Amino acid sequence: MPDKDYDYILNLLISISDNDTPVPITLNVSGLLITGEIIGEVAYRKEVMFGQLEAGLQAAVTKLKESGEWVEPEDKPDDPDDVEFIHLRNAKFFAPGQPPIPTQGDGTLWRGRLDAVDGYVFGTLAQQPL
Repeated sequence: MPDKDYDYILNLLISISDNDTPVPITLNVSGLLITGEIIGEVAYRKEVMFGQLEAGLQAAVTKLKESGEWVEPEDKPDDPDDVEFIHLRNAKFFAPGQPPIPTQGDGTLWRGRLDAVDGYVFGTLAQQPL
């Protein structure tokens, strides 16, 4: 048993998501609702490294790859007892009385400290048309 004070069920959901099974969830973090799909750290790193960063920094990434200094993400999930972060794909943020952020599209990647999650519900939120 880890010496951390993390929620067992949330930890289990994170380990399930490490097997390429996204889990729809809505988190309460300091009064803000964050909705999306839990993905594993390996999937998060791949999407960041090969999606967002590579698209924005193509020349630098190409130079690093050519120099041999580029580090590929590992293809194995971390030990469930060592999990400290939760990762969401298609994340949207809801604050009281405000439209969700981002207002358009599928959302964004998000990484947060597991010990900062105050609560959660299964499933994702969606804004209803007015």
